Amino acid sequence: MNNNYIMLPLIAIKDIVILKGETITLDISKKKSIYALESVLDEEKEICLVLERENNEFNNIGTVVKINKYSDIMPTVTRIVVEGIKACKIEEITQKSPFFKANCQILETKNDLSEEEEIAFLEILKDTFADYAKIKNNFMPDVIMDILSSNNIENIFVSLINKIELDIEQKLSILNEISLKKQLENLLKALGKKIKISKIEAKILNKTRVNIDKTQKEYYLKEQLKAIKKELNKNDDENDAENYKKLLANLEAPKYVKEKLEKEINRLSKIQNSSPEYTVCNDYINFAINLPWQKETEVNKNILDIEKHLEKDHFGLEDVKERIVEHIAVMQYSDSINTPIICLLGPPGVGKTSIAKSIANALNIKYTRLALGGLRDEAEIRGHRKTYIGAMSGKIIKAINDTKTNNPLVLLDEIDKTSTDFRGDPAAALLEVLDKEQNKEFKDNYLEIPFDVSKVFFICTANDISKIPVPLRDRLEIIQLSSYTTEEKEIITSKFLIPKQLKLHNLSKTNLKISKPIIKKIITEYTRETGVRQLERNIAKLCRKTVKALLEDDTKNVTITNNNINDFLGAPKYKKETSNKKDMVGCVTGLAWTSVGGTTLNIEVAIMEGSGKICITGNVGKVMNESAQAAISYVRANYKKYNLTKNFYKTNDIHIHIPEGATPKDGPSAGITMTTAIISALTNKKINKNVAMTGEITLRGNILPIGGLKEKILAAKRIGIKTVIIPKDNEVDLQEMPDYVKEGVEIIIASHIETVLEKAIIN
Repeated sequence: MNNNYIMLPLIAIKDIVILKGETITLDISKKKSIYALESVLDEEKEICLVLERENNEFNNIGTVVKINKYSDIMPTVTRIVVEGIKACKIEEITQKSPFFKANCQILETKNDLSEEEEIAFLEILKDTFADYAKIKNNFMPDVIMDILSSNNIENIFVSLINKIELDIEQKLSILNEISLKKQLENLLKALGKKIKISKIEAKILNKTRVNIDKTQKEYYLKEQLKAIKKELNKNDDENDAENYKKLLANLEAPKYVKEKLEKEINRLSKIQNSSPEYTVCNDYINFAINLPWQKETEVNKNILDIEKHLEKDHFGLEDVKERIVEHIAVMQYSDSINTPIICLLGPPGVGKTSIAKSIANALNIKYTRLALGGLRDEAEIRGHRKTYIGAMSGKIIKAINDTKTNNPLVLLDEIDKTSTDFRGDPAAALLEVLDKEQNKEFKDNYLEIPFDVSKVFFICTANDISKIPVPLRDRLEIIQLSSYTTEEKEIITSKFLIPKQLKLHNLSKTNLKISKPIIKKIITEYTRETGVRQLERNIAKLCRKTVKALLEDDTKNVTITNNNINDFLGAPKYKKETSNKKDMVGCVTGLAWTSVGGTTLNIEVAIMEGSGKICITGNVGKVMNESAQAAISYVRANYKKYNLTKNFYKTNDIHIHIPEGATPKDGPSAGITMTTAIISALTNKKINKNVAMTGEITLRGNILPIGGLKEKILAAKRIGIKTVIIPKDNEVDLQEMPDYVKEGVEIIIASHIETVLEKAIIN
């Protein structure tokens, strides 16, 4: 044995063992293996391949190979053809990153056969292989002759390794031996085992051949029967191709569609019914020929009727209704107008899905909903290639096919909740669907021919606009749906929710009586949400309890009052918000917008003797932390204006606290509130209890605009606040706000913190 050592890059492979003289094809995809491969390709060096076992350990014996051919079949997969050169022993792994490298001892095969043993092994190998080839009956005659005519034991050994499929353990038994005699013995054992298995397989095949011959005979007779019936003009069961030809003749579709389907039908007629390809082709034609290529539903264009229908189904949502009515008005003058791609943006429960259904009913067109939440596979939108097993069209074409019309209303629900993985990006696939310039020729991968989806009325819904990719957002017409006010919820409950639930529970207005004060109590004390979903659940709960009471107590009607509401809905879940009862130092009422609407936020500041520490508590987020830092920096920069000592921040500790510490709080609208509270605490001046405020502050004291103004003003009114300070840049929002929101509250416009301090601090 030659004890020479060599340092080689190492590739670990599972379920494959390569022997000396064996040629094999491998697909490499692991990053470490790719790096190892790249390190030897340019210099045409050798590399070591070793078996990786289930416990992630390497076999101690590997094979040195040379790379005869390589190609990149995919961006992350390289295919190589390697030839085994010699065995080697892995002495030590010297490198693990970026790829494995090992110190290997080359193992030379020792020819320990005597002349007589070599002759004997030669004859036994030939005879055994001849028996194996006879049983298997799948070797070319020239291959058999080459092996049987050779007299070189090592050549026969290599030929048999390449021609006989050995399992991993059989190959390892050969690889782990350096003795040629042991290698030949192990090969003969493996070959003998193969012969035994092949004999058993042949025996089983002979038993089943009778059944196979019977099936073939039945098929042959059936085909003959079809031919006889055709000659006698008694072909009662026309084949699929002939049926499709009749359908195609009456199909209303573009010329290119008919040409494509005609080719597929001709192809179908030439395929045997029993072939798997027949099923694939048949399914495709059946799907494509039944698509509504030119079948439209007549759209209701009566403006007054549409307005009446939308008003009947929904209260509020004026922007959405107005946009739909505008579109229908334009359609009366031009049939070529593109349908808008509307995206209803708003929090859960405000009626995004239900308004889409109402629009479909008002327009008298078909409605279907596609849930996109959690969608990861791009093929769900574009479809699969029909050559794949189980291929089907994408959701868009399938929705059109289900409605049997080419102008339905398709609701793309939760468009902001699609995600991306190795199967593609569904949001990117939606770009073509929702682009007015491209969707006239939308091509589904399964359908393979363009389908005009420009007539489809797409409506999208989303909760968070920031999670919609910018290119997709650019194709959408965003309509914001804000949260409902308490007053709006009262109207919705009276006009829509209560009648709906009474009808569902087979109750009348006399069976269940709910007064307006009780409705308001349910809204304020049993729900706290932007929409009305939880509110409707509470109304449904009242109906269920009423039905039970009518059956058990034999009463004819139930009236919900303050005395019995706890029996129906339990104790109130939310306390009524209240303003500060008196003017206080360092305590300011701020306004915030949350996922459940507007709310008030009391910000407290305490000043203590100390060393200049700043403490912010109350589970605040990063933005509010930055607002606090900006507020303190503004006060420090303007200490003279407020008669503060120069080093006040060095001799005092400042503690800013936002109560309800377990509730996460964040957002860019608490800057002026914190600044006012800090200045009040430092100057020991009280804050007017009837003043609330919202706005972000800059280091120069300027006030930046905020969002959710309507909800914030309503939150202030809810707790009895008389004065609300808002940023000047939000003045335009007041003009679009309903009058009932602004009634009973003084709204002060402020562009600088000085205006805020003047109105809020009591001198």
